[in-house]
Amino acid sequence: MTQPRPFRSETTEEQLADLRSRLAGTRFAPALSGTDWTHGTPPGYLAELVDYWRNEFDWRAVVPTSSTTARPRSRCCQTMSIR
Repeated sequence: MTQPRPFRSETTEEQLADLRSRLAGTRFAPALSGTDWTHGTPPGYLAELVDYWRNEFDWRAVVPTSSTTARPRSRCCQTMSIR
């Protein structure tokens, strides 16, 4: 059986700044019909989510949970859990 190997997620401030810049430049397609989910994610909902990721989400807070070592249940080479 393959032994677990440490996984490190290393994200620089420059990468986070680039991500925020790309989120700021997101263009949303107009809604196809109504406000429900019949034809996919409503653009208004998606815009709120992107705004949250850009302005409120603490990207640094998730780094410790994505950099833990996990014991694989199978012969998989990597296991990662992000919550």
